[in-house]
Amino acid sequence: VLFVAIRLEADARTIELDPQSMANIAWAWASLCLQDEPLLDAIAEASQAKIAVLNAQDLSNSAWSFARLAVSHLPLWEAMAAQAIRKMKSLG
Repeated sequence: VLFVAIRLEADARTIELDPQSMANIAWAWASLCLQDEPLLDAIAEASQAKIAVLNAQDLSNSAWSFARLAVSHLPLWEAMAAQAIRKMKSLG
């Protein structure tokens, strides 16, 4: 019941969530091996839209989470890869 309540609240607010919150929710679900395709799709879409403001930790946590749950949201993976490359290049 708790996970259902969290999922419904998170799903309803995905667009409003900051990147760290989205990464944390994805990480929590992945840590518990909870497959929730509608929620993860919503987080993937929202994360993709905010990819430019994800810091390295949020990017890493999101990538790990989606990989752990075998989420194959290709546009998100492409956006995360491009953002990771930009972040690496900015290191010098």
